[in-house]
Formats: sequence, C-alpha cells, structure tokens
Amino acid sequence: MSQRRDFLIYALSSENDQRLGVWEQKRIKNSIKKDLVHVSEFLRLVCESECYWEEIVDIAKKCLNLHYLNVGEEELAQTHLFTFSPLYSEAYQYLDDLLNLKPLKQLSNTYAPLQKSPKLYEVWCLLSIIHSLIYECGLIPVQNPYTQIQRRLQRKRGLEGISFTFHRPVYRYENSYELQEMDLTLEVYYERPFLDTEKSYRPDFTFIFRDSFRTETAFLDAKYKPLPNREYWAEIVRDVSFEKYYEPLPKKPIASFLMHPNKLKDVSIHTWNTAINHRKQEELRHRLGSFDYKSSNKKGFVKWMNMLLHYHLGYNGVCMHCGAHFPAKCEYDVKQNKKKYFTCSNPECEAFWVESFCFNRKGGNYAKKDAHEPSAATLFKYTKHSGMNYHKETPDEWDVFCPVCNKRAQDRFRNDV
Repeated sequence: MSQRRDFLIYALSSENDQRLGVWEQKRIKNSIKKDLVHVSEFLRLVCESECYWEEIVDIAKKCLNLHYLNVGEEELAQTHLFTFSPLYSEAYQYLDDLLNLKPLKQLSNTYAPLQKSPKLYEVWCLLSIIHSLIYECGLIPVQNPYTQIQRRLQRKRGLEGISFTFHRPVYRYENSYELQEMDLTLEVYYERPFLDTEKSYRPDFTFIFRDSFRTETAFLDAKYKPLPNREYWAEIVRDVSFEKYYEPLPKKPIASFLMHPNKLKDVSIHTWNTAINHRKQEELRHRLGSFDYKSSNKKGFVKWMNMLLHYHLGYNGVCMHCGAHFPAKCEYDVKQNKKKYFTCSNPECEAFWVESFCFNRKGGNYAKKDAHEPSAATLFKYTKHSGMNYHKETPDEWDVFCPVCNKRAQDRFRNDV
C-alpha cells in the first residue's frame, strides 16, 4: 500500500504527457488525486488498526498467564439455549449421541439435511449472489427471494430449479447527448437444466437478461475444489465453461465463467479472458474465464456483473460501483478518438470510468498486421483501486491490454508488434 501511494505521488508530480490533450490530462490528474486520497486514507486506517491489534495481542498474552485462567476441559452441558429452542435441542441430541457413541438417528428428516462441502459452497454462492444483486448492483427483486427459499424448504423440497426475478433501469450512451433508458429484467436460476443440446447440462447459475430489444444468457459454475496450477485451471475452464456451457449451444452465452474459493498462485494468469486455441479471440473475448469468490472477497461477482452490463450488453451509463438508479454523466471527446468519459451521478460515489477503443483495429491510423474488426475493439478502463478492471492491467495508469490482440496503447508507436 505504501508503494502504491508513492507511485501515485510520483505519477502526479511527473511531467505532462504531450501526446494527451489538455482536457484529458486534467481528467487523469483528477482521477490520480482521488486514488491518492483513497490510498492514503486506507493506509492511515491500516496503521491505526495495526497498533490497536498489537495492544490486543499484548493484553491477551498477559491474560493467558493469569493463574485463574489455567483451567482444564469442561464437560459438555445442556444449556438454556438448547432447552428452549427445538432446533438447537435436536442438534444437541445428535452431538450427545456422538459423544456417547450411541446409534445415530437418520438425518434425512431434519429441517436442513447435512450437505457435503461442494454443495454448501454452491448454496452459499446462491445466497451471496442474491445479496450482491440487491445491495450492490441495485437490482430490485419482484418477490422476496429469502421468503421464496424459506417456503421451498418448508415444503421439504430442494433448491434445485428455483428461480428469482429482478429488474432495474439501465442506460446507454451512443454519444454524450443521446441517452437511451430502458428497464432490464434479470432472471437467476439455480441448477436449471437446458435441453437444446444433445446432452442435458445443468449449470449451477443461469442468468437471463431481457430488455426491450434482446435476450442474452450467461452462466456461472461454482467449483469448490482448489485450483492448484495453470494447467488444471485451463483444463477445467475448457472442459466446463467452453465444452459444456458454450460450444454445444446454438445461441452462445455472452459469458460462461467459473467461481472458486481460492486464488491461483500464479498471479501472471489473467483469469478473465481465456483463449481457446482453435477459436478466434474476437469471438471469445471475455466470454470464458473464472474469478475467486469467498466470504472475505466477494468483489469478483460485482466485477463480473460490471463486465456483463458495460462490455457485453452495452449499458455504459450504469454505475456498478454503487448500483445507483440514475444515469452516469457522460462527456464525449471527439478529438481523442471519440472517447467517452463517465462519472457516477451519485455524490457519495462519483466513480469514474472511460470507454475507448484499441488502436489496432482495421481502418485505424495505427493498425498492425494482426488488426481486428472495429466491433471487437471497445475497451473499458476503471481506476485501479476500484478493482473493476476485467481487461488485463498494465503498469501504467489508465492503460489496459486489448482482450483480442493483447496490445496496449504504447504499442501503437512500435514496429516490432
């Protein structure tokens, strides 16, 4: 964090880039200043917390040396909590039977049957996804989803096949003065099979997006098993995301991703844009990949939704940093290759992002031999501290690698790429 702060201070004090317009330089400087304030405040809180926890550890060590805390093991006793709650009372009885090595009762008739860890991870992901859609992405449920779940469980039915419907306003800017507003409906299914292929597959989570003009689908599959290395990760993305939930479908999904609890140890792997050797990356850009998802790090799902809404569905005026229901402010820079600059209208958020284009597109002034179609050249850039960049970041501020040709802005002046 200290290195990040020092880098921002250096970036702010460096000489102006003469290749950028005055207006763009001003916007970038303002963004760096915001980053610097955020990082400095976070660093201050971390330092204060570190001192605070050091004091707690010292106090705990002193307490552990007190003679009256040196006690042996205590026998498990039935408490008032177990006495007055039927559910806890039943749980206590099972624990007591285990400790006394008595024959266990069948658990199939309990309110919530015991589940294996992979299944628990799936159900936790479902509940967490619903929470993030409502409280972070600004989607409004048509029915209370937790009431739906409760009623389903009370009828002794599993959650397989359950669905939830959400809606919210979305916004698209073709330029700074043409704002399109429409209502987006999102249907989320848990373990819903699709039968329009030779084999029946059942992805863990199916997302169906509907607006006034089109319907698009995305899939997420939860994988509890740790991903040990690059080879295993590439294999499971190919076997599950591509061969099950992408390739067999006549109408391709806009994304087929995996979610898993652990981060890959190899940090050089960019998991948001998987390439398949025999397919064009113009087609597969940001359609296959994975992200880590656990209780201590749930940002990946919001970032995935941001990618779907901005990059794949084109709702570039929606802020997924706060989920606000009003359009972001858009400024259009004709001189800088028709870039669009967005600022969230929520005064408590004011997130900033940029929509631009890869220079290496057919018909462009700097197109290389491997130039791709202009329709696949759109790029979205977000501040680094926001954690929203699904394009692979470069060491430079406000620069990313193109998901099709893997080139960055600096490469337009090189002849060896």
